[in-house]
Amino acid sequence: MSGPLLKVENLTKHYALGAGIFKKRIPVVRAVEDVSFSVQAGETLCIVGESGCGKSTVARLLMRLAEPTSGRVLIEGTDIAGLKKDALRSWRRRMQMVFQDPYSSLNPRLTAGQIITEPVENFERLGRRQRQVLAVELLRKVGMSPDMMHRLPSELSGGQRQRLGIARALALNP
Repeated sequence: MSGPLLKVENLTKHYALGAGIFKKRIPVVRAVEDVSFSVQAGETLCIVGESGCGKSTVARLLMRLAEPTSGRVLIEGTDIAGLKKDALRSWRRRMQMVFQDPYSSLNPRLTAGQIITEPVENFERLGRRQRQVLAVELLRKVGMSPDMMHRLPSELSGGQRQRLGIARALALNP
């Protein structure tokens, strides 16, 4: 492949605050304004910034969980705006997000092992034993003991929860 794996061109997202019948102009929140970057194969992208600066909105736009007001997101040269549901699902399998707040991104009713293997259950056909082996391997990869596999998120520290989110993101080999 010669070009970038991911290319973002002038990505913008505005949210309307509400439409009044007599208002001529609808107030908007400019969540993301004219963002552009590219990522080559083998590179890792981290989006950092102050609270409320649009990091999560950019991630949602990249995953097409939200639609941009303007701009383009190209994956291997393909504009994802035109992808149908099946093609989008296949593409999402190859990209994973690690959320900033592990408290809100982890299901409190699932064990660490279940959280890690949940994406695999949605995309791949692995048996129970294979999923268990994968969970142990990923826990080790993020510096956690395999005996943490049966713990709930409430039984983990904030750092352990963050590593659990990273392990979940790595489960599909993005």
